This record gives sequence, C-alpha cells and structure tokens, in this order.
Amino acid sequence: MKETIQELFSAVKCALKQDKYIEPILNEKAFYIMSMENGLSGIIYSAIDKYRVSELFHKRLERNFYDYVARDIKQIEAINYIDGLLNDKKIEHIFLKGSRLKSIYPESYMRAMGDIDILVHETKMKEVHELFKSQDIICTSRSRQHDVFEMKNKLVIEIHPFLYKDFNPKYKELFSDVWKYTKHMSDSRYEFTHEFEITYLLYHLAKHLDSGGIGLRSVLDIGIYLSRFEATMDEEVLIKYLESADMKRFYQSMVDINRQCFGLAFQMNLNNEYFMDSDTLNEVVQYLAVSGVHGIGRDFNVFQSRLASEEIKNRSKIGFIFRLIFPDYESMCGMYPYIRKAKILIIFGWISRWFKLLFLKTKSSFKKIKSLKVKKEDLEKSKEIFSKLGLK
Repeated sequence: MKETIQELFSAVKCALKQDKYIEPILNEKAFYIMSMENGLSGIIYSAIDKYRVSELFHKRLERNFYDYVARDIKQIEAINYIDGLLNDKKIEHIFLKGSRLKSIYPESYMRAMGDIDILVHETKMKEVHELFKSQDIICTSRSRQHDVFEMKNKLVIEIHPFLYKDFNPKYKELFSDVWKYTKHMSDSRYEFTHEFEITYLLYHLAKHLDSGGIGLRSVLDIGIYLSRFEATMDEEVLIKYLESADMKRFYQSMVDINRQCFGLAFQMNLNNEYFMDSDTLNEVVQYLAVSGVHGIGRDFNVFQSRLASEEIKNRSKIGFIFRLIFPDYESMCGMYPYIRKAKILIIFGWISRWFKLLFLKTKSSFKKIKSLKVKKEDLEKSKEIFSKLGLK
C-alpha cells in the first residue's frame, strides 16, 4: 500500500477519535489530491497539526474545511425544509444516502454529499412536481430513475420513484419493492430498516463500481453505519438480504477494509468471518483510492471498470459503444424532455447530443474516445478486483 494512502487512513482514524495526527506527511501534494478525490478532506482537517505541515498545505485544507461546513449548513437547512414541505402535503418519503449518513458521522460536515436524494411512491411524482413548482424549485431533467430539481440556492434534489436500476438482474428481486422494508418515523417521513438500508448502501456502491469507482469515503460509510447500528441489527435478517442480492462477500470485504484500514471494530459473527490477506487488501485499496469517489480520480480511467463489467456480463465492447452513441429512450428523455411527446423525436435528440459533444465539448469528447482504448491487462486487473471484492 502506498505511503500516501497509509497516511490518509491514519489521519482519518485520528479525526474520528478526535485526536491529532502527529506523523509527518511525506508528500503533501499527493496527500491533498488523494484526500480530495476520495471525499476525505473535510474529515482530516481537524486531525492535522498546522505546525507539522507547510502553511500552503494547511491553508488549502482549511479552505476545503470551511467549504464543507458552509455546504453542510445549506444542505441540512434544505433537508429540513423539504421534509416540512412533503409532510405538509402528506407525501410519504425517505431520505437516501448522504442525507441519512450525515447524521451518523461524528460531525455532519464530515460526510460531504452532492445531491439530496429522496424516495417517494411513483404515484406521488406528479404531486411532488406541483408542490416543488409552487415553491420555485425547478425541474431540470426527468428520467425513469429520478427527476432532478434545483432550488434557488442551487442545491440539487433528486426525487426517485424507484431504487432498482437494471445494471445487474441479480438485484431485481430485493430492490424492486423497497417500501416493505421501511419503518415510520414521524409525519410522512420513513426510513429503511437498518438491515435493508446497509444492503441498499452496498447496492449503491456496486452500481458505482460497475460504472466507475467509489473511493475510500464510500467504504467508510459502511463502517460508520455499522458502528452506529450494528447492535440493533438482526444478523439473520441481514444475511438473508445479502444472500438474496449475492452481496455477502462484498459486504464482508467492505467490513474488512474498515477494520484493517480505518481501525473500526465489529461484533456480529458475520463481520468477523472474512479477512483479506495483505496482498489482496493492498491491491483492492489501491484500486479504490485511485478511482476516487464516483470514479473522479485523475489517474483513473472509468471506462476500464465499465468495460471490465461488460465483459463479466458477457457483453461485447461494440454493444457498449453503440449504447454510448445511441442512449436508450429513458436516458434521452432525461436529456431532452420533448422526446416524450413522440418517440420518433429521439432521432433529433441523438443529433442534438452528437452536435453538442462534437462541437461544444470537443476536447472532453475526444478524451473520452481515447479512454475507450483500454489495455487487456488493465481490463483483467479490474475484473480481478471485482472478483476479490465479491462482485460478479
């Protein structure tokens, strides 16, 4: 495991314990970049001793920290505001992912997030649109998976009528009817049971690994969640869900990284059955760290993981490229809502998209085309990582 990754793990462990990280940082630039790409810069700031690092490095971390805090305040205010709106209209809803995870970190700002994700019943989508429109919360795109809205303060809300996305059919049974795994909290707000919620979080990670990467903070989410709720979980129910989705080994892999790298301890037998050897751990962690959250790592090619996933599913590279050039109907409707008026309009949507990619985003488009050329050994590496993590 590279020194920078080890230093990052040590700094996170100190931050979670509210201790100071007193060891030297050998390459401050590499450390800073990796903390940013892995969504950990807001966490580690409190642990870094300003007198043991350069002034420039500390100022950059400090700036990131205050950005984290300011955005956190806006997001919590927005979450409470949206919760109130939906409660007033008696629209049953569930806050997902970061909106939920913020509350279980030692400090809410430590868990950065982008969009505010909310699940509602499909039958309530029209009512949500009317409600948000009345509050000047503007719909910017629609798709089968979620509709995207923007608030006046530029915060983005994603309203989901479903959780299941058909990137892998093995998840369909468990995630097609998720409301049966909920519990009522207050007014019209619901939460998932802990056993199902952590299974859903894993499913979300598997989905992002399939299309890119997850980074180290996404792994830490699993450890933090278990540290908070493990004592209240029914182990047999959790195993049932994990086995239903064929994610037991993936779950145990995430648990083991949290144990060996973030220093977290767990009690359930399920959480102490599997340990990676040092070579496997180093290989997996290196891959996740380089990929960054959502595959944003500057040294990571997202097409490496996407093409590897296609091969695992016995799909051809040509078919994958075809789907990139000709996105399906639902995806195109999200980009160009006018297509819903008549399916034939998808042709004009494709042409508009090609024009935009070729003439308005020329540099980015050619970079993506170049990235499609992935070496065979890199594809095999990704496939091996997926297998070691328990994803297939």
